[in-house]
Amino acid sequence: MLEIDVFIGLNTQKGFEDQPKVIVNPDPAAAHSGDDIIWHIHSMDDQVQSVLVDFEDTGDGYFECRDQQPPSNKCHAHLHGKNGGGKGKHGHLLGTAPPLVDRSVKPSKYTILAFNGPDGKGEVLYKLDPTVVTCDP
Repeated sequence: MLEIDVFIGLNTQKGFEDQPKVIVNPDPAAAHSGDDIIWHIHSMDDQVQSVLVDFEDTGDGYFECRDQQPPSNKCHAHLHGKNGGGKGKHGHLLGTAPPLVDRSVKPSKYTILAFNGPDGKGEVLYKLDPTVVTCDP
């Protein structure tokens, strides 16, 4: 299983002002087709309510969503935490690296968008474009 940590708004915390607005670790990340991938999303910005992970290639079916066949290239996560009472919210997404067709390595660019509304809607507050490399030896 591949675990990817996404830190949003870490630069708003005392002592971390020199950090980027969004950090993804690892980036790039490597997975074998069929491996589970979990994105742990940590937001220090209380305005962030949801995060969307959207793979550029619509054929990259990383997410099995209800009532949606084939698997989707995008999915959103709701963030939960102390609303107004303190800093910090958390959410997660679970995906599966898709099978490779006619190649043994495929880099997949994706976008992480953090919204001030639910369900991956509202104003985009943060954005980053990391990569997952699927490889089968």
